[in-house]
Amino acid sequence: MYRVQGPFGETPQAIQQDKVLCSNLNSCDSFLVVSPVDSMLGGQAFAWHGKGADESEKAYCEKLGTILDCEVTVVQEGAETDDFWNAVGG
Repeated sequence: MYRVQGPFGETPQAIQQDKVLCSNLNSCDSFLVVSPVDSMLGGQAFAWHGKGADESEKAYCEKLGTILDCEVTVVQEGAETDDFWNAVGG
């Protein structure tokens, strides 16, 4: 799980969180939740955008998923799916 916040200078900053927990989510930022890589499916990730996240944070979060070679599913705060909640531990 990466917390994307900023901007710091010209681009936001991604900070890896110690654990993947739903309690880490913050409405002011975006988060990239990466699932373990499956040899058949590749990496999967959720780009979760809090209601207060700015456009640069959202864009960098989604770009980070592609840099990590993940298929990124965008999730807006308040419109989370069961798959997303399972990925962050319920």
